[in-house]
Amino acid sequence: MSSNPIDSARAVRDAHDNPQPDAIRDAGSPAELAAQQRMANELQSIGATVTTHTFRVHPRATVAWTYCWTVLLTLGWVLFFICPAATLICIVLAALTAFLQKVLCLPIVDKLFDPRESVNVVATLAPQGETRRRVVFNAHPDAAYQRHWHTIGGRMAYCLMSIALPMLGMLYLAMLATIAVCTRQAVSTPHGNLLYAGLASTLFVPIWAMFCYHADCDRTVRDTSDNLDACRTAIRIAQALSEDSARPEHTEITILLTGAKYAGLCGAKAFVREHPHFGAKHDLPTVFVTLDTMDSADRMTLLYRDLNGWKRQSRAACALVQQAAKDELGNAMPNCTSLCFVTDAAALSKKGRQAVAITANPYLPRPLRFAQPPTQADLDSVVRLGVAIARAADRQTNEHPAAADTPTATEDVQLAAQTPTDAPAENAHTQN
Repeated sequence: MSSNPIDSARAVRDAHDNPQPDAIRDAGSPAELAAQQRMANELQSIGATVTTHTFRVHPRATVAWTYCWTVLLTLGWVLFFICPAATLICIVLAALTAFLQKVLCLPIVDKLFDPRESVNVVATLAPQGETRRRVVFNAHPDAAYQRHWHTIGGRMAYCLMSIALPMLGMLYLAMLATIAVCTRQAVSTPHGNLLYAGLASTLFVPIWAMFCYHADCDRTVRDTSDNLDACRTAIRIAQALSEDSARPEHTEITILLTGAKYAGLCGAKAFVREHPHFGAKHDLPTVFVTLDTMDSADRMTLLYRDLNGWKRQSRAACALVQQAAKDELGNAMPNCTSLCFVTDAAALSKKGRQAVAITANPYLPRPLRFAQPPTQADLDSVVRLGVAIARAADRQTNEHPAAADTPTATEDVQLAAQTPTDAPAENAHTQN
């Protein structure tokens, strides 16, 4: 494989080419579907085989846990003056709902909300010779809902009204209910100082009531960093590898643009349902590289624990990306995890696929991560890193041709030793 010039100027121009800048781009919206269609057409124009798959999604269910939180905590406050034991039950249910839906991205109440149709775009570039391995570059085009308090008062107001005060109120009410249970007042009206302390918790009721306005479902983040830049970068990687002189020998390149990431990783889950054998244990060795929130390649991080820190990513995928980073950047990418960040790679990993995410540092506050869109040089460096990942995979295939024919699980064991020690019913359409 030889080097191929990358049209980074076009990458930046396309990344910010949004004909509907004020349109809401949430899961299943016309703006999301239009973006997917434009990118599918562009992938087809570079010679890729493009397939689209539609699936059902319930986008507004993603904030349902805030409604449950408001109702259950307010109900728990009322019940405290009647039956404090019931208050504890309400608090546990509120915390469990938030954990299952917000943290683990499970569709526990999705069917209570109106459905829409979203779409995945899958584009494939065949190698020069026999296909022995795949590298899949994944990104999502939908945007997150705006946060009311961040819009009104910035980061400080958001942290105070959407995190600190609601949590403080919940813990305070839980403490009072626990004291009531321990002092044999579990099923009776508290008395004495405990009653007065319960009345003081009234101050938190307006805070819980306003918590249901945590997200503005009529507006989404307009900055293309979330996440059209990553989609366009994936397309530019495919474009750089589509020329005969740059096309891998035995590694198939796939671009997977998953819709509805912010509706609970629905696009990635739908892809696995639609392609149950793609990248599975007995399929070709396949590595999924998710691009999320773009920055310069030397400021990007390798997210080795995803799903808000609950899912360990594939060691093989981490090893491949680190090798490519050493080849392109001269040093390994920083490894990190986060308790408040999730990518489509988590849904792929949960289904047994080798996946890893590359993202801007998730420890940076959200306003800082989206403060400035990536520059031409930033996107150019990530495209070069993506090309390096494809080359590293193809080089491994050429150096170990027998290993490339083994199932994915064996490949994961073989590549694990390369990981640095410090790294912790749907519709299908093919466009010819």
